[in-house]
Amino acid sequence: MSKLDPEFYPEGRRKELFPHLYPPQPKPPAVKKPSTVVAAAVQPSAGATRAVVWKTVTLGLRSSIEEYRAAFKKAGVKVTPEASYIMRQTPYSAQGGQELDLVRVSVAQLGFTGWTQYDDILCRAKERGYDPCPAEAALALRLFYTDQPMDECLTVVMEALSGSDGDPSVFKLGRDDDGLWVDDGWADPGNVWYPDDKFVFRLRKSR
Repeated sequence: MSKLDPEFYPEGRRKELFPHLYPPQPKPPAVKKPSTVVAAAVQPSAGATRAVVWKTVTLGLRSSIEEYRAAFKKAGVKVTPEASYIMRQTPYSAQGGQELDLVRVSVAQLGFTGWTQYDDILCRAKERGYDPCPAEAALALRLFYTDQPMDECLTVVMEALSGSDGDPSVFKLGRDDDGLWVDDGWADPGNVWYPDDKFVFRLRKSR
């Protein structure tokens, strides 16, 4: 058999010497993989949990803004001008003894995994049995919650009041190097929050 005969060579060598005998095969059509839908931040995560009672506060122990201001001064609580402004709009209980069970939950504990709008947070909380607090509950909690961890900041969910700039505002409670403080926070429905941001709600009573 002549060396010019392709059959003289093994298969692998034959392809190298006589490529014209092996035309390229057409590639199979590409198959598109199904697109992956990324879950939106409003979808609950697998680890979503329902909080238990965190603190119980009593309303009506102080019946006016003056009494709360005096109590804050005695306790060394700092009150920002913005918080003082919405304190003037806060309804105060005329009678004492109304107890409220509060829960403290993060955005992540409500089942969200990314930036989340405030109104979505409120809707999810309502599904869990968490309701807005009376505004006075934030002030009562500030006097009661004296062992707040350093650098913790809590937004107390309540019916928003008009801030000094006209924006809807709620109370925020925190602690830093200067001690305990009360401030105001923006409560616009479209405002977004991180998964580790924490909120305080009133726990709805079982019927």
